[in-house]
Amino acid sequence: MKHHDPIFFVDYCGIREKDGFLTELAGAFSHDRNLVVLDSIRRQSDPKNFIQVAAPQPIFRSKRRPLLPLSAGFRRILSNPILRNAVEQLVGLRRERHSSYRQSAARKSIAEAFAFTKQQIDRYRPDLVVVWNQFHPLSKAAVAAAHNQKVKVAFAEFGLLPGTFNFDLYGQMGESDIVRQSSIFNALPLETEDIHAAKKALETVYKTRANRRSQTSSDSLVGSIRQHADGRPILFFAGHNDHAAGTQPYDEQARRFHSPIFSSSKHAAAHLEQLAAKNGWFVVYKPHPFAARSQSLEGSDHLEILLEDVDIHACIELADCVITTVSQTSYVSLLRGRPLVMVGYNQLRSSGCCYQVNTEEDISNTIEEALGNGFTNLQNEAWLEHVARILKYYLFQFNGNSTALPEARDVSDLAATIEAAAQRPIEEQQIRWSQ
Repeated sequence: MKHHDPIFFVDYCGIREKDGFLTELAGAFSHDRNLVVLDSIRRQSDPKNFIQVAAPQPIFRSKRRPLLPLSAGFRRILSNPILRNAVEQLVGLRRERHSSYRQSAARKSIAEAFAFTKQQIDRYRPDLVVVWNQFHPLSKAAVAAAHNQKVKVAFAEFGLLPGTFNFDLYGQMGESDIVRQSSIFNALPLETEDIHAAKKALETVYKTRANRRSQTSSDSLVGSIRQHADGRPILFFAGHNDHAAGTQPYDEQARRFHSPIFSSSKHAAAHLEQLAAKNGWFVVYKPHPFAARSQSLEGSDHLEILLEDVDIHACIELADCVITTVSQTSYVSLLRGRPLVMVGYNQLRSSGCCYQVNTEEDISNTIEEALGNGFTNLQNEAWLEHVARILKYYLFQFNGNSTALPEARDVSDLAATIEAAAQRPIEEQQIRWSQ
């Protein structure tokens, strides 16, 4: 019987809700297939079913003094342009919490992440490296190490709906298979029971107000926003974590697959404030909670900034229209029946569920259309079909911050999908959806 090489799961983002899920996933693999997890999570006891390899703290430490000069080997690593960009991203991320964080520390962290990942690949020789969050700078170091060793890479993230898990072999969000191959994905067959399952899942998520993050009651805030808006249409704009969402560095890749118009959440919010002043709208802007320092603006008569942790559902419910570039708040908006204007691209691109903007000149008219027509019947039908397809073909159950959504595919299906991906030639980088 052929021995199977291990599957790597690399999490340099510090996701603490994944252990139970990984235990279940490892148990669903072929009997001679190991799951090896690279992260820095401190566990109370040895993990069950999977092998943990603790990553060295210099990868994650925000401040290191004294900081030794980079070795010649690490300098060679950082000559890679992808990793040079990752250094700048990491500086942006860390300065949100440590304003004095230095580029030299970021260079050390990226080089350490690359070297450690490469070392473990050499040690275990995995068939496939699954990386949590394609766009995080430390994840980019792990991907670069896998490519250097000619090992296939796939990506994981919290799912598009609470209680689910994304697995992508080609890329995430605007780079994912369901966007790149949207004509194929949108033609995948659905049965009546698939639509019923989608309705049931949406009803569950709607009633429980489930979310990736715990939510804070915002009743008094909603009242003050309505008073500030003074009868004007309310636009809710949700920022995203620029340095970990595919929009930084803002290059041709970012423009093509993620944000064709705006270089950052702050850039988009400032433009929307100008449009609000011109058109008599009121913008409620919530920067991403991990990037509030860099994304903040001064409030005005046309703009209110929400820096505190507030209930995202309440923010959406008070809005006449929701706008975002790539934030998964887009799914919460449609879940709550609000018209959605996308000024960037995520998995909703080409779905027919929302108002899609591709150029700056179209933003104002598209918002007016959304305010006038609302969440249309055609968009609602497309939304139900989209949810039915992602539950049937794309999302897997994940029991983390939210209870696993039973209508998504189970973990045994994920194990089979990952093992099938591990056996494909490295050049073949698309998931083939099974019916």
